Amino acid sequence: MPVKSTTRYAVLGLLAIKPMSAYELVKFSNETIGFFWNESYGNIHRMLRKLEYENMIFLIQDLPSGRRKKTYTTTEKGHQQLKAWLQKPPEEIILRDELLLKLFMSEQEDITQMCMILQQELEEMTKGLAILNEVHREIEGMDQDQTRKAFWLLTLNYGKSYAKTRQTWCQEAIDQLNQIERTKFT
Repeated sequence: MPVKSTTRYAVLGLLAIKPMSAYELVKFSNETIGFFWNESYGNIHRMLRKLEYENMIFLIQDLPSGRRKKTYTTTEKGHQQLKAWLQKPPEEIILRDELLLKLFMSEQEDITQMCMILQQELEEMTKGLAILNEVHREIEGMDQDQTRKAFWLLTLNYGKSYAKTRQTWCQEAIDQLNQIERTKFT
């Protein structure tokens, strides 16, 4: 079964939070949902044109200050489509994790390299967790609707839990592979 693109709902949802230009939308996306949802500028720009054509969003500003800045917001039709999508259960998660694929395909002679890759991943998760903790503090300090803030913090807490679990798993994998490497010489 083909997976349906949810880019439209990501764009509609972000524009429902606040009106934005394409550039602002990409920046806001990277700063908020970028830890679990990535869209290229090109995809977002194409989706904005498509949603505008479908009357799901509309242009509220076109300021010719230097560069043209087109700011969009959702229409009632776009808001209703977003609400209908929110009511449906999510599509099946399709996990594509290159680290797991490499680990599965590795052999005895790959242990040292895999330990290095796992160590890099462990360090990336540590950096990511520090960023998520900072974002958590920022959200706590925002003057924002309490319900929206609660949803954002729940999403953020998932990311923090994922990072902590992946950190633990990486360290356990490194320890196991090092044990296999040590027993190879005994």
